[in-house]
Amino acid sequence: MASFSSVLLPLHQPAASGGQPLQQQVPYGPPVSLTPQTAKRLLQQHKEWVHAAVFTAEGLCVAATFSEPVEFQAVARAFSSRQTAISEGVEFLGCVYSVMRYAPSIIICRRGNGEDTEGLALLKGLSRMGEELLLLAVYRPPTVSASAVSQMRRFFESHLGTLPTLRLPETIESLLARQRLAFTGST
Repeated sequence: MASFSSVLLPLHQPAASGGQPLQQQVPYGPPVSLTPQTAKRLLQQHKEWVHAAVFTAEGLCVAATFSEPVEFQAVARAFSSRQTAISEGVEFLGCVYSVMRYAPSIIICRRGNGEDTEGLALLKGLSRMGEELLLLAVYRPPTVSASAVSQMRRFFESHLGTLPTLRLPETIESLLARQRLAFTGST
């Protein structure tokens, strides 16, 4: 099982054989200087997130804005099967959220209706040390999923690591390319 330091902070420079420091390929972004305490403080700055957490795919909580116990490993398992996630939803703090959107690196869920509704979003990416990290946020109106996910993406890439690039299917890419060509050709 990973420790907090292996997720966010290298405790020492990895050494190659011969005792010399090993040069690592680190994904783009600011230098690694995030502690669990700093991560929690940064999560708390997002007032539109009712609850937020950063945790590993193995279920180790790195930082959370709430103290209630959560089975993070069960939440992380939502990424293991699209069919199961959609049919069973995602359970968090005793509530089951229905999955509205599912992609390999993002899950968007909702529970309730009308004014009594809240959304839950999960993002999965890699820490600067190469370990899978998940960012969870729960939000309520007037915050909508598009806004929350956009904020989460910026948070992840600014403070935690990298997210996979989402690509459109090739048929849609070619349609958009034809439309761009038609638009620029007609001006």
